[in-house]
Amino acid sequence: MKKKTQFAPAERAPQKEIIQLYEKLAALPLLCDFMNTVPNVMVVLNKCRQIVFGNQAFAELTGAEDPSAVIGKHRCALLPCPYRHALGKRPGEALRCIHTDTGEDCGTTLFCRSCGAVNAILNSQINGRGDIQECRLICGTIGRPETALDLRVWTRQIEVDSERLTVFSVMDISHEKRRKELEYIFFHDVLNNASGVCGLATLLNETVPPPEKTKEIAGLITRASTQLIDEISLQRLLTAAESGDLKVYPQEIDTADICAKAVQTIETLPAAKGKKSSIKALKTFGLSPIRYCSITS
Repeated sequence: MKKKTQFAPAERAPQKEIIQLYEKLAALPLLCDFMNTVPNVMVVLNKCRQIVFGNQAFAELTGAEDPSAVIGKHRCALLPCPYRHALGKRPGEALRCIHTDTGEDCGTTLFCRSCGAVNAILNSQINGRGDIQECRLICGTIGRPETALDLRVWTRQIEVDSERLTVFSVMDISHEKRRKELEYIFFHDVLNNASGVCGLATLLNETVPPPEKTKEIAGLITRASTQLIDEISLQRLLTAAESGDLKVYPQEIDTADICAKAVQTIETLPAAKGKKSSIKALKTFGLSPIRYCSITS
C-alpha cells in the first residue's frame, strides 16, 4: 500500500539495491571521470529520487566521511564511497533542507509543491526529457541559524543496463540573485533622486512670476534631469535585455519628437555654441518621412 503524501511519492528502494546501483555506476570509468570534471554538484538518482551516485563536488559539499566505513550492513565492494552517508537519501535530505528536519521525506510535503528541484526531477521522469528550474533551499535545523541557497537545477534521463536514472545537477546562483537585487535597488534609488531633481526644476519654472534668468536655468535643469532619467531607464532596459528579463511591447514612434529632443540636448553643449541646428525631412518610398538633425556653422 502506497503511503499518502502531499506531493511526490514517498516509496524508497531498499538499501541493498542502492548499493548495487552505486557499485554498477562506480565501475564505469568514463562516467566517473566525466562527473568529476564537472565543477557543479552532480548526482544520479534512481526512480525513487534517491541518490545512488555522486561526483567529487557533491562529496565536498556534503562532507566526506571515512571511505572505509560500511553503509548500513553493507560495504561497497568495488570502490570506497566518500559520501556513503548520502547514499539512499534524496537531494533535499542530503542538503539538509529544513522541511525534512521534522522527519518528512524530501518531496512529499506541502512546501515541496513549489520546489524547483523536485519538480525538475518529476518532470524529467514523466516526460523523459531534460528540465531546468530554480529553487530556494533553506538548510539547517528549524529554530537555529539557517542558510539560504538559491539554486539552479538541471535534470536529464539516462539509461544504464535498462535502468532509468536521473542525472541531477546543481549550481549555486545566490551571487546572481544578489546582483539582480542590488541592480534593482540602485536603479530604483537613482531614478527617484533624478525624478526629484526634475520635479524641483519644474516647480522652480512655475514660480510666478519667475525671473527670466531663473526660468532659463530651470528649463536647462529640467531638460538635463529628464535626459538623466531617460539614460538611467535605458541602462535598466539594457541590463534586463542582457539577463533575458526584458519584456518588449512594440509601438510606433514619431521621428520628429526624437529629433526635437536631440536638438534640445545638442544646443546645451559647449560645442554647439555659435552653430545653428535644424530638423529636415528625408522622403521615403511611400512611407512616412524620416527626419534627421542638421547642424551648420
